[in-house]
Amino acid sequence: MPPPAPTQHSPRETYGRVDRLDVLLESRAHLGRRKDYGRDFLRAGGPLKASASGKETDFHSGTYQVSFTLLWEGQVSLSVLLIHPSEGV
Repeated sequence: MPPPAPTQHSPRETYGRVDRLDVLLESRAHLGRRKDYGRDFLRAGGPLKASASGKETDFHSGTYQVSFTLLWEGQVSLSVLLIHPSEGV
């Protein structure tokens, strides 16, 4: 079973500079079961050699929000890596 795709809060067709991009992530445990706890170590960013200030919020329910302020114009892509799952602690 493929993992669920991240959900964008209030998606718009276009964004301007200094707009905020909010993405909601749900983590899954073994066999795709939704987790009901947090504390995973995630790293979010883009593939460009540019950086943007961002904030990750852990709701301690297996749900995370990643927010970025867009500092440039043009196409933006976001990647999120699971660095260390909470089960490994």
